[in-house]
Amino acid sequence: MPKKKKPEDSQIPELMVDKNPITLLPLKCRNAKQKHFLTEIRNHDITICDGIAGSGKTYIALYEGILSMLGKRFDKVILCKSVISTPNEDIGYIPGTIEDKMEPHIMSYKGNMVKMLKHEEDVERLFKEKKVEVLPLAYIRGVTLDRSFVIIDESQNITMNLFKSIITRIGDDSKMVFLGDIEQVDFDQEKKRKQSALQHIIDIFKNEDYIGYCHFNDDEVVRNPIIPKVIQKLREWNDK
Repeated sequence: MPKKKKPEDSQIPELMVDKNPITLLPLKCRNAKQKHFLTEIRNHDITICDGIAGSGKTYIALYEGILSMLGKRFDKVILCKSVISTPNEDIGYIPGTIEDKMEPHIMSYKGNMVKMLKHEEDVERLFKEKKVEVLPLAYIRGVTLDRSFVIIDESQNITMNLFKSIITRIGDDSKMVFLGDIEQVDFDQEKKRKQSALQHIIDIFKNEDYIGYCHFNDDEVVRNPIIPKVIQKLREWNDK
Protein backbone atom coordinates (compact mmCIF):
# COMPACT_ATOMS: atom_id res chain seq x y z
CA MET A 1 0.00 0.00 0.00
CA PRO A 2 1.55 3.36 -0.99
CA LYS A 3 2.60 5.69 1.79
CA LYS A 4 -0.01 8.34 2.44
CA LYS A 5 1.21 11.88 1.78
CA LYS A 6 1.02 14.46 4.50
CA PRO A 7 -1.38 17.35 3.69
CA GLU A 8 1.46 19.86 3.49
CA ASP A 9 3.41 17.66 1.05
CA SER A 10 0.58 17.74 -1.49
CA GLN A 11 0.77 21.54 -1.56
CA ILE A 12 4.44 21.59 -2.64
CA PRO A 13 4.73 21.77 -6.46
CA GLU A 14 7.36 19.80 -8.36
CA LEU A 15 9.19 20.90 -11.49
CA MET A 16 10.18 18.32 -14.11
CA VAL A 17 13.76 18.76 -15.36
CA ASP A 18 15.11 16.10 -17.75
CA LYS A 19 12.04 13.98 -16.86
CA ASN A 20 13.04 14.02 -13.21
CA PRO A 21 11.10 15.98 -10.57
CA ILE A 22 12.76 18.63 -8.43
CA THR A 23 11.09 18.43 -5.04
CA LEU A 24 11.01 21.13 -2.36
CA LEU A 25 10.68 20.06 1.26
CA PRO A 26 7.92 21.67 3.39
CA LEU A 27 8.80 24.98 5.04
CA LYS A 28 8.52 25.24 8.81
CA CYS A 29 8.60 28.85 9.98
CA ARG A 30 10.47 29.05 13.28
CA ASN A 31 8.62 32.03 14.74
CA ALA A 32 5.83 34.54 14.13
CA LYS A 33 8.17 37.05 12.47
CA GLN A 34 9.22 34.56 9.80
CA LYS A 35 5.52 33.96 9.05
CA HIS A 36 5.01 37.72 8.86
CA PHE A 37 7.94 38.08 6.44
CA LEU A 38 6.50 35.34 4.24
CA THR A 39 3.13 37.11 4.20
CA GLU A 40 4.75 40.43 3.27
CA ILE A 41 6.51 38.81 0.32
CA ARG A 42 3.32 37.16 -0.91
CA ASN A 43 1.27 40.35 -0.62
CA HIS A 44 3.70 42.81 -2.25
CA ASP A 45 5.71 43.10 -5.46
CA ILE A 46 8.57 44.71 -3.50
CA THR A 47 9.56 43.78 0.06
CA ILE A 48 12.36 45.13 2.26
CA CYS A 49 13.68 43.07 5.16
CA ASP A 50 16.43 43.96 7.62
CA GLY A 51 17.69 42.45 10.81
CA ILE A 52 20.43 40.65 12.65
CA ALA A 53 22.38 37.81 11.04
CA GLY A 54 20.93 34.36 11.65
CA SER A 55 17.26 35.37 11.64
CA GLY A 56 16.43 33.40 8.47
CA LYS A 57 15.94 36.35 6.08
CA THR A 58 17.70 34.77 3.13
CA TYR A 59 16.28 31.29 3.71
CA ILE A 60 12.66 32.47 3.82
CA ALA A 61 13.03 34.66 0.72
CA LEU A 62 14.87 31.98 -1.26
CA TYR A 63 12.37 29.28 -0.26
CA GLU A 64 9.42 31.41 -1.37
CA GLY A 65 11.18 32.22 -4.65
CA ILE A 66 11.88 28.57 -5.47
CA LEU A 67 8.38 27.52 -4.36
CA SER A 68 6.83 30.12 -6.67
CA MET A 69 9.10 29.15 -9.54
CA LEU A 70 8.30 25.44 -9.16
CA GLY A 71 4.63 26.38 -9.13
CA LYS A 72 5.20 28.31 -12.40
CA ARG A 73 4.25 31.65 -10.86
CA PHE A 74 7.66 32.87 -12.08
CA ASP A 75 10.00 31.60 -14.78
CA LYS A 76 13.12 31.90 -12.67
CA VAL A 77 14.72 33.04 -9.42
CA ILE A 78 17.40 35.70 -9.86
CA LEU A 79 20.03 36.13 -7.16
CA CYS A 80 21.72 39.51 -6.82
CA LYS A 81 24.32 40.14 -4.17
CA SER A 82 26.70 42.96 -3.42
CA VAL A 83 30.24 41.79 -4.12
CA ILE A 84 32.02 44.40 -2.00
CA SER A 85 34.83 42.65 -0.17
CA THR A 86 35.09 42.86 3.59
CA PRO A 87 37.66 45.63 4.31
CA ASN A 88 41.25 44.32 4.22
CA GLU A 89 40.08 40.83 3.17
CA ASP A 90 40.00 41.15 -0.63
CA ILE A 91 41.21 37.85 -2.16
CA GLY A 92 42.03 39.50 -5.47
CA TYR A 93 41.19 38.65 -9.08
CA ILE A 94 39.17 35.49 -9.74
CA PRO A 95 39.60 34.03 -13.26
CA GLY A 96 36.89 32.48 -15.41
CA THR A 97 33.33 33.23 -16.46
CA ILE A 98 30.87 35.46 -14.60
CA GLU A 99 29.52 32.31 -12.95
CA ASP A 100 33.04 31.41 -11.79
CA LYS A 101 33.62 34.90 -10.41
CA MET A 102 30.28 34.91 -8.57
CA GLU A 103 30.63 31.40 -7.13
CA PRO A 104 32.19 32.52 -3.80
CA HIS A 105 29.37 35.02 -3.36
CA ILE A 106 26.54 32.52 -3.87
CA MET A 107 27.82 29.73 -1.64
CA SER A 108 25.40 30.83 1.09
CA TYR A 109 22.48 30.51 -1.36
CA LYS A 110 23.55 27.01 -2.39
CA GLY A 111 23.95 25.99 1.24
CA ASN A 112 20.37 27.04 1.91
CA MET A 113 19.12 25.28 -1.21
CA VAL A 114 20.72 22.01 -0.07
CA LYS A 115 18.59 22.22 3.08
CA MET A 116 15.30 22.94 1.31
CA LEU A 117 15.51 20.56 -1.68
CA LYS A 118 14.85 16.84 -1.34
CA HIS A 119 17.91 15.89 -3.40
CA GLU A 120 21.20 17.79 -3.09
CA GLU A 121 22.08 17.28 -6.76
CA ASP A 122 19.01 19.31 -7.72
CA VAL A 123 20.81 22.49 -6.63
CA GLU A 124 23.18 22.36 -9.60
CA ARG A 125 20.37 21.20 -11.91
CA LEU A 126 18.40 24.38 -11.17
CA PHE A 127 21.44 26.52 -12.01
CA LYS A 128 22.25 24.46 -15.12
CA GLU A 129 18.69 24.82 -16.45
CA LYS A 130 18.75 28.56 -15.61
CA LYS A 131 15.78 28.25 -13.30
CA VAL A 132 18.02 29.94 -10.74
CA GLU A 133 20.39 32.57 -12.11
CA VAL A 134 22.99 34.94 -10.71
CA LEU A 135 22.94 38.56 -11.86
CA PRO A 136 25.87 40.75 -10.80
CA LEU A 137 24.57 44.18 -9.79
CA ALA A 138 27.19 45.76 -12.05
CA TYR A 139 25.20 44.49 -15.06
CA ILE A 140 21.67 45.30 -13.91
CA ARG A 141 21.25 48.58 -15.82
CA GLY A 142 19.36 48.12 -19.07
CA VAL A 143 17.89 44.78 -17.96
CA THR A 144 14.13 44.21 -17.63
CA LEU A 145 13.27 41.44 -15.19
CA ASP A 146 9.95 39.90 -16.27
CA ARG A 147 8.29 36.91 -14.57
CA SER A 148 11.18 36.71 -12.12
CA PHE A 149 11.54 36.43 -8.36
CA VAL A 150 14.53 38.67 -7.62
CA ILE A 151 16.48 38.60 -4.35
CA ILE A 152 18.92 41.43 -3.58
CA ASP A 153 21.03 40.28 -0.65
CA GLU A 154 23.52 42.33 1.39
CA SER A 155 21.59 45.45 0.39
CA GLN A 156 23.30 47.43 3.16
CA ASN A 157 26.21 47.55 0.70
CA ILE A 158 24.38 49.30 -2.13
CA THR A 159 24.17 53.06 -2.63
CA MET A 160 21.00 55.02 -3.30
CA ASN A 161 22.01 55.45 -6.96
CA LEU A 162 22.38 51.69 -7.33
CA PHE A 163 19.08 51.14 -5.52
CA LYS A 164 17.36 53.35 -8.10
CA SER A 165 18.93 51.31 -10.90
CA ILE A 166 17.77 48.04 -9.32
CA ILE A 167 14.23 49.05 -8.37
CA THR A 168 13.44 50.32 -11.89
CA ARG A 169 14.40 46.95 -13.43
CA ILE A 170 11.33 45.18 -12.07
CA GLY A 171 9.19 44.01 -14.97
CA ASP A 172 5.79 42.41 -15.50
CA ASP A 173 4.69 39.67 -13.07
CA SER A 174 7.83 39.94 -10.94
CA LYS A 175 8.77 40.34 -7.30
CA MET A 176 11.81 41.89 -5.62
CA VAL A 177 13.01 41.24 -2.08
CA PHE A 178 15.75 43.40 -0.54
CA LEU A 179 17.64 41.81 2.37
CA GLY A 180 20.26 43.33 4.63
CA ASP A 181 21.77 43.99 8.02
CA ILE A 182 22.49 47.64 8.78
CA GLU A 183 25.17 46.60 11.28
CA GLN A 184 27.23 44.84 8.60
CA VAL A 185 27.99 47.64 6.15
CA ASP A 186 31.26 46.84 4.35
CA PHE A 187 32.13 50.27 2.96
CA ASP A 188 35.61 50.79 4.36
CA GLN A 189 35.45 54.50 5.20
CA GLU A 190 33.04 56.24 7.58
CA LYS A 191 32.10 58.79 4.91
CA LYS A 192 31.28 55.99 2.49
CA ARG A 193 29.32 54.08 5.14
CA LYS A 194 26.79 56.90 5.12
CA GLN A 195 26.14 56.11 1.46
CA SER A 196 24.53 52.79 2.41
CA ALA A 197 20.99 52.76 1.01
CA LEU A 198 19.35 50.27 3.36
CA GLN A 199 18.41 52.58 6.23
CA HIS A 200 17.33 55.28 3.79
CA ILE A 201 14.98 52.99 1.85
CA ILE A 202 13.51 51.67 5.12
CA ASP A 203 12.81 55.20 6.32
CA ILE A 204 11.29 56.15 2.96
CA PHE A 205 9.10 53.11 2.30
CA LYS A 206 8.36 51.22 5.54
CA ASN A 207 4.98 52.92 6.03
CA GLU A 208 3.88 52.69 2.39
CA ASP A 209 1.23 50.00 1.88
CA TYR A 210 2.50 49.12 -1.61
CA ILE A 211 5.89 48.05 -0.20
CA GLY A 212 6.29 45.11 2.18
CA TYR A 213 8.54 45.55 5.22
CA CYS A 214 9.84 43.25 7.94
CA HIS A 215 12.41 43.79 10.69
CA PHE A 216 13.93 40.93 12.68
CA ASN A 217 14.88 41.69 16.28
CA ASP A 218 17.74 40.14 18.23
CA ASP A 219 15.43 37.67 20.00
CA GLU A 220 14.30 36.26 16.64
CA VAL A 221 17.64 34.69 15.69
CA VAL A 222 17.20 31.03 14.73
CA ARG A 223 20.81 30.12 13.85
CA ASN A 224 22.49 30.11 17.25
CA PRO A 225 21.31 31.86 20.45
CA ILE A 226 24.82 33.15 21.15
CA ILE A 227 24.69 35.52 18.14
CA PRO A 228 22.52 38.27 19.71
CA LYS A 229 24.60 38.14 22.91
CA VAL A 230 27.81 38.67 20.95
CA ILE A 231 26.25 41.41 18.82
CA GLN A 232 25.02 43.26 21.91
CA LYS A 233 28.49 43.23 23.51
CA LEU A 234 29.97 44.53 20.25
CA ARG A 235 27.40 47.34 20.20
CA GLU A 236 28.36 48.31 23.74
CA TRP A 237 32.03 48.29 22.78
CA ASN A 238 31.33 50.41 19.70
CA ASP A 239 29.34 52.96 21.76
CA LYS A 240 32.37 53.48 23.98
